[in-house]
Formats: sequence, C-alpha cells, structure tokens
Amino acid sequence: GWVAVEVGDLARIAPLWLENTYKVRTAGEAVWALANDDFRTPESPRPWISEMYGYILGAALANVTQTEDGDTMVYPGDTHVKSPAIMHYGGRLLIG
Repeated sequence: GWVAVEVGDLARIAPLWLENTYKVRTAGEAVWALANDDFRTPESPRPWISEMYGYILGAALANVTQTEDGDTMVYPGDTHVKSPAIMHYGGRLLIG
C-alpha cells in the first residue's frame, strides 16, 4: 500500500518507525506468531512485514492519525469498489 503523510508528521514518525521496526524484528517467536505474515518460514521466522508494524506503531506513538477511504486500496476479493488505484498483496487484520 501507500501512505500520504505531511513532512512534519513524517519527521515525528520516522524515528519511532525505525525503533519499533527493530523491536518487532527482534521480539522473538511469541510476538512473531501474532504477525499474520504468510511469508514467515522456519528458515526466516522474522516477519517480512515488520516495517509495516513499525510504521503504524510509530504513527500511533506520534499521535498521527490514519485515514483510509475504502476506495484507494483494495485487497483481493473486495467487490465494493469501482476502479481502485492500488491492489494490495496483504491480508486484512480486523480488530473488534
């Protein structure tokens, strides 16, 4: 996917993004098993999507909110949109 972010917000997010990506990459199996990462293997157990988790954790800690309009990016199987700008390779994680 992609993210449009203001430069000032990015400056606040960036160090937290890096720090949290490192934390996810080094957290160990108890955390990695929760990552919902289809590309993990016994030979490469660290989540491939660690930087995505690092970004969203960094944004949250920087109090930068995210807005998703439902039409810009879709996932395989979505049928509710006309013509998306992006088809994403990932999976949805629904909370609540």
